[in-house]
Amino acid sequence: MLSVAAKKTQAHDLVQAVVRAVQARAELLQVGLWAWDMDGELVAKPADINGICAKMHAAGLDCRRACRSMSEKALGANEPICGVCPCGGVLLALPMMQRRRAVGVVAACFPVRQAYENGVLRELWRSLNLPAEELNAPGAAIRRTSADAQDLLNVIGWILERELSLLTSKGETEMLSSNLANTYEELSLLYQISGSMKVTQQPEDFFRGMCGELLDVMRVGAVAAIINPPEKTHADQSVVLAGEPDISLQQVRMLASAHIAGEFRDNRPTLNNDFAPGRESQLGSIHNFIAAPLIRDKSLMGMVIAMNRQGDFDSADLKLLNSLANQASVFLSNSRLYAELQDLLMGMLHALTSSIDAKDPYTCGHSQRVAALSRVIAQQLKLPAQKVHEVYLAGLLHDIGKIGVPESVLCKPGRLTSEEYEKIKLHPTIGARILGGIRQLDDIIQGILTHHERPDGKGYPQGLKGDQVPLEGRIICLADVFDAMTSDRTYRKALTLDVVSKELNLHKGAQFDPQLVDLLLNMDMQKILEEIRRPPMTVFPAGASEAL
Repeated sequence: MLSVAAKKTQAHDLVQAVVRAVQARAELLQVGLWAWDMDGELVAKPADINGICAKMHAAGLDCRRACRSMSEKALGANEPICGVCPCGGVLLALPMMQRRRAVGVVAACFPVRQAYENGVLRELWRSLNLPAEELNAPGAAIRRTSADAQDLLNVIGWILERELSLLTSKGETEMLSSNLANTYEELSLLYQISGSMKVTQQPEDFFRGMCGELLDVMRVGAVAAIINPPEKTHADQSVVLAGEPDISLQQVRMLASAHIAGEFRDNRPTLNNDFAPGRESQLGSIHNFIAAPLIRDKSLMGMVIAMNRQGDFDSADLKLLNSLANQASVFLSNSRLYAELQDLLMGMLHALTSSIDAKDPYTCGHSQRVAALSRVIAQQLKLPAQKVHEVYLAGLLHDIGKIGVPESVLCKPGRLTSEEYEKIKLHPTIGARILGGIRQLDDIIQGILTHHERPDGKGYPQGLKGDQVPLEGRIICLADVFDAMTSDRTYRKALTLDVVSKELNLHKGAQFDPQLVDLLLNMDMQKILEEIRRPPMTVFPAGASEAL
């Protein structure tokens, strides 16, 4: 929607274009044209078409006032009218109508033969102190008479109407084409944004992409998204910003809290095309903005803000931003629900593994440490985020099968008999069978089943050899033994890192994947040991939301 100033400029330009197109034809008809827009601004004045008018104007004859007065009468009557020009000629005034609405007015004047023959023109010429002989040739050349007035009025009116119609149609076609292009861009943006809504995606990544797309479609300087933390959490507010480098995250926060948050009437978007925060304000680089709230279940989850457009924001921008904000609100709400469900799942898995580890005080926390180290190794291998999380889950649940092993065997302080050892060796198979009915955990079962297999083929339960052992199983095997060696046991104290390094080197290629051993030993093992022994801040590990 155009502003009032833009509409006036558009109407002025239209009148100017029409008169420019008509003037050449009017000169061929020996008619001079004056034109004004609806604000009374002069748009065009006649050229010297006969050598008479220009000399009289230069000598002081004021035809403009008479033409302007006649034009106002024509606008008042809303129809063409005829009159007499100060030079004794004919004066015609015609409103320029666009769909029954006046957009300007034209005054057409021309000298007539009667004024020359009856001496009126010669007397006026003399009163202006012009040499009489200079009137003879152009005066004698005048062919128009007063009787031509109506015909010229009809001709000029027809030409004006035709040119106005052509230019109006052209302008409307161009506007329609532009609107269609803008609508296509907006629909494409809405489609693209809706297609990128994956609950497994981190909210910041989604909003970063959305803000970048909005920059181009809305043609603004900067776009920001503010994401409030979920209720009853201690998380910080997140801000995503795309666009102008001279607008900071802190400025976005200040703008939102001081000038926008209280302006959402009935949860509707708001705009400010004349933003003036004051000379002393830190927001001086922002001159206009439009903002839409992220609302779900009457809760303000955040907002999307577009800033610094060259022109004004309008109602179309409000509708577009509000549509995107509504979609983004659905995404954010679903993302948080998914995160809560994931958190619940991870909490249950942690509780389950903790209950197994709790059977033996010496293995308390073992599953979580194996999971944490397995994740570190998988990240060092630069595996995809989903695969890293699958390795983490497999490490967390690698001993779940010990549920099916008698406690008397698990907690036996001394050496196991061969019969007891065979029972222990069943726990990978039992674990795989327990989780086999959970479709969402299909991808982690291989790691659980094979975490006691060895490259030399002497592992269990299948006796796999070399590359037959899946990568997940090799990673968890190394993490399992590393934690066992660096933890206290009933029969010994934790081994030092030097001893652990020697043991890993001694058995790489036989018990452990040599590439993984080298990878682990090249890391800061003391730092890793401290990291995996640190209690988790949340049961929802980093990257988990992108995994399942």
